[in-house]
Amino acid sequence: MQRNVIIDCDTGLDDAVALLLAIRSPELNVKGITCVNGNVGLEKVIKNTLRVVEHSGKDIPVYAGASTALIPDKSEEDASHVHGKDGLGGIPFPDPTSTIKPQHAVDYIVETIMNAKNPIDWITLGPLTNAALALLKEPRISKHVRMLTMMAGGVNAGNTTPFRRIQCVC
Repeated sequence: MQRNVIIDCDTGLDDAVALLLAIRSPELNVKGITCVNGNVGLEKVIKNTLRVVEHSGKDIPVYAGASTALIPDKSEEDASHVHGKDGLGGIPFPDPTSTIKPQHAVDYIVETIMNAKNPIDWITLGPLTNAALALLKEPRISKHVRMLTMMAGGVNAGNTTPFRRIQCVC
């Protein structure tokens, strides 16, 4: 039986690979993908996510979420030095022909999880801003998520600022 999943991401190179694997997995039913500012700015994340979804050959809705962190960081920077200016290392993906859905990612997350008839797994691949906002908006979603899988945080390495490392330890 397929697992229903929502994936929240900041599509750079790492998330592109993860998305392709998830979308093409016969074990997963990707209900929707939500985007958050992170590896690159939100507009590039959206464009990259749409490119990856189109490349997969599947029709999966994509939603735009938070464009900034909850706690502003004066030293905040993206990871374009790791993922390239476009976030996908300059890989020549064609421009997407599809567009994002009009609903905000946080609203999509809350409504989908709260109204699901079958269990939902939630996968977060980037900054947890959309997840935090969804939990603030509707704390009960935590009881409706079957499994939460996170690729998050770093203590002493990775493409995070010292501010983010401190937050991860707390």
